[in-house]
Amino acid sequence: MTEKQTIAVFDMDRTITRSGTFSPFLLHFCKSHKVKYIYVPYILASMVAYKLGFFSRKALKERMLRVFLEGSERQEIDRFAASFLQHLLVRDGFCPGAIKAIESHKNSGHKLVIATASMTFYVRDIADYFGFDHIVATGSAWLEGDILSREITGENCYGEGKLAMVKAALPDVDQNRNSYHIVAYSDHHTDMPLFNWSDEAVAVNSNSKLQKMAETRGFRIENWG
Repeated sequence: MTEKQTIAVFDMDRTITRSGTFSPFLLHFCKSHKVKYIYVPYILASMVAYKLGFFSRKALKERMLRVFLEGSERQEIDRFAASFLQHLLVRDGFCPGAIKAIESHKNSGHKLVIATASMTFYVRDIADYFGFDHIVATGSAWLEGDILSREITGENCYGEGKLAMVKAALPDVDQNRNSYHIVAYSDHHTDMPLFNWSDEAVAVNSNSKLQKMAETRGFRIENWG
């Protein structure tokens, strides 16, 4: 009998990193573009409107991209993505348990997938640093001349959309599911579709809702710091 190939799928924010990353990345960008700080109250109001159900998470992100990053050149975004990674490393922004789990999977010859709602343009540096094989993240549109648009391409990589994007990125896995052993790590209950698709679900640094679900369903529960 052929041994199954193990694939470990990691959420990023509050699973690998100690906190969310999208707003911190935007604020990191603002340090060199201080005039952008004037938009912070507008974004805070937009976050409240999102919580009240006036628009989607995708629409909220596009508002944030519009006021902070739209019109930036790819080279500039790449430079800030690299410096943001260094900022996280200096600030001890990665969970020790995540680093240990990633290394364990790599040493065992497993494939690594990072699947996150965060933006691809800065997730790539983090994924490359840890040696991930595949990146599944929220995509952005680039205009002629490699200029960043406000628009998100495709789906926001979240909930059911994240699972669909993981399957699309790993077509052989989805078509030959019995040949693979999938381990999924996340801190949030909205990743339940990914957990249900996996063979082994691990609730990491769980929010209260996921904690209850994990206890009921018998998921492995870990605190990665």
